[in-house]
Amino acid sequence: MIRSFDGSRIIVPNEAQGFVWAGGVDKSAIEDAAQVVRQLAEGQEIRKQRENSVWRFVIYAAAALFGLQILLVIVALIFSAFVR
Repeated sequence: MIRSFDGSRIIVPNEAQGFVWAGGVDKSAIEDAAQVVRQLAEGQEIRKQRENSVWRFVIYAAAALFGLQILLVIVALIFSAFVR
């Protein structure tokens, strides 16, 4: 019966015997699922809840380190021009 259902399916992270949710079950995941249910009930389009903040942090940290490296090269070039 569920397999023949053509509508949207919502997966709720909930503990069950024999199943382990890899990311853990936190309050925000359950709240996100509730928001999707609300959006569907109101006939709204389902919006993506949030980006993976860990990857965003990694990208920003890498960009900051790369920018710092460029800044240090510029400072070294300016310093070497005055030393000669």
